[in-house]
Amino acid sequence: MFCNPTTPYEVFRIINALNINKSPGPDNISRKIIKSVVYVIAEPLLLVYNLSFSCGVEIFQKLFLSIIKNSERDIVGNYRPISILNTFEKILEKLMYKRLYEYYI
Repeated sequence: MFCNPTTPYEVFRIINALNINKSPGPDNISRKIIKSVVYVIAEPLLLVYNLSFSCGVEIFQKLFLSIIKNSERDIVGNYRPISILNTFEKILEKLMYKRLYEYYI
């Protein structure tokens, strides 16, 4: 599978569609700030995302946590892993989703 490079328009569209009421990820950068500086950061993000697509390497670090499903804390099977994405990873996820969706259709 080949991932087509992203465009500035695609990055702008995804960032502008972000919900600013969602809490920031582990990096503590709010979506409101990202939306307000989109014209400054779009070009560097474009380069980073396209590099990720061309190399096939994920460049953002995810934070993995476990939450308990029920009250019995001493049983390992009662925990489920969750990943907390920062906003930049969320944007990359949306870009990749679009490419995977187009590939399978």
